[in-house]
Amino acid sequence: MPQTISPEQAYTLTQESGASLIDVREPEEFKALRIPGAILQPLSVLRLLPQDAAKDKPAIYFCRSGRRTGKAEAALDARGHAETYIIQGGSTAWEQAGLPVEKTPGPPPIMRQVHMLTGSLVLVFSLLAQMEPAFSLLVALVGAGLLYSGLSGFCGMALLLGRMSWNKNA
Repeated sequence: MPQTISPEQAYTLTQESGASLIDVREPEEFKALRIPGAILQPLSVLRLLPQDAAKDKPAIYFCRSGRRTGKAEAALDARGHAETYIIQGGSTAWEQAGLPVEKTPGPPPIMRQVHMLTGSLVLVFSLLAQMEPAFSLLVALVGAGLLYSGLSGFCGMALLLGRMSWNKNA
């Protein structure tokens, strides 16, 4: 199983042994903040990707906080590297340690915008329902939309938010 190491240990390992830094976040996250030299291999498609060529070198995997990599230890270990590591705390800990990162300014990821908007709608409609019970139907409508999105994989709100002016160049 992969060994958990600190960001500083990971940085040293990349410098001394040429270990591969592998980012398992999604492309949207990778675009917003990158560790220089890291290779993008999202967990969502990792099993579909070809095996890495440099299996003789250590592989250091990371996500944003370390949770995704922690849950996917077996899949990461199955990639077949001589040594497999996970950065404790992920890219967040790497950045907090003052290690090099590249940032691209922009709006939050679309799904985070969806979460903020749906949470706001539920909160506002719930408060309004205290004064006018008819607003509870709007709370149910937002819940039904979330359920449909989860079951079908289609999120109309994400499509709508993607067309907003602040997301046009993202």
